[in-house]
Amino acid sequence: MKKKLKFGVVVTIALGVILASGCRRDDVQGTWEYHYNKGIRHSQKRNYDNAIAEFTNAIQMHPQNGSLYLVRGKEYANKGAFDNAIADYTKAIELNPNDDESFAYRGKAYYEKGGELKKSLFDYVTASRINPNNKVAKEFFTSFADAADVFLKERGKWPPDNSNFTERVPAERSGRLVKETVMGNENVIRPKNDQND
Repeated sequence: MKKKLKFGVVVTIALGVILASGCRRDDVQGTWEYHYNKGIRHSQKRNYDNAIAEFTNAIQMHPQNGSLYLVRGKEYANKGAFDNAIADYTKAIELNPNDDESFAYRGKAYYEKGGELKKSLFDYVTASRINPNNKVAKEFFTSFADAADVFLKERGKWPPDNSNFTERVPAERSGRLVKETVMGNENVIRPKNDQND
């Protein structure tokens, strides 16, 4: 009898440990973590509509989590729905004003949308001020400097000694030059409060 009771207690404890370890909060349906993880899985499969739906469910359950707006914004941007992406990045920034990633991705969305270069530059500069190592902003400044080099080269105005700009100034430094130029005249890039400009 004692052996059966002891065996029963051991089995019960073992099952309890197995169930507790296998039933994490993010696996429980009806939690924002569950919908977030499901959204990530859809995103990895490039199923953007389903990812957006899952992130929306997560946001409804946890509306003060700026990271949820950021990930949903990325999915909108992947679909080319830049206005929706910008709205989500803006909400993420409202919830966390020091989130360099939200500024960088909003800057990217403004740039990819077209016609929003001033707002794009403002957000990239803000992202790099918050985090000088922000990868998205660094990539933009480097490509922006390279594009400026090509533009000026085509017009015969740069470089004056006919050497390649990116050879004379490494890419990281050229990006910093563009950023310093933009930051030196903030009035040029500061977006107006009116969103319709």
